[in-house]
Amino acid sequence: MWCAGTWRASAPSPGARGGRAAGACRPQAGRDGRLPDREASLARPRAALAALFEPDRDSLRLTPERLADAFQLTLMSAGRLGAPAPLTTEELVDLFLHGALAAPGDAR
Repeated sequence: MWCAGTWRASAPSPGARGGRAAGACRPQAGRDGRLPDREASLARPRAALAALFEPDRDSLRLTPERLADAFQLTLMSAGRLGAPAPLTTEELVDLFLHGALAAPGDAR
């Protein structure tokens, strides 16, 4: 069975949903014995985004760290399953950098 990026052998337990063994896709402990944490897994990409904003820190309305967090949250919600017409990369970046209001004279 494919689970969390790796193949795992498991036999379905009686009454398990979808034919999978109960608990078959639980996160596996890392080398240090700790389970992965969602926030920790988001920290590296957020730090990379903040580094992209850093050169413009003096002209930003919020800190690079706050902007990175906002962009990451926007990105995750824009790609949700079942969205009728997900935002394109260009639309997402434009919306984030320029906001929702069109400048006078801009075509839609």
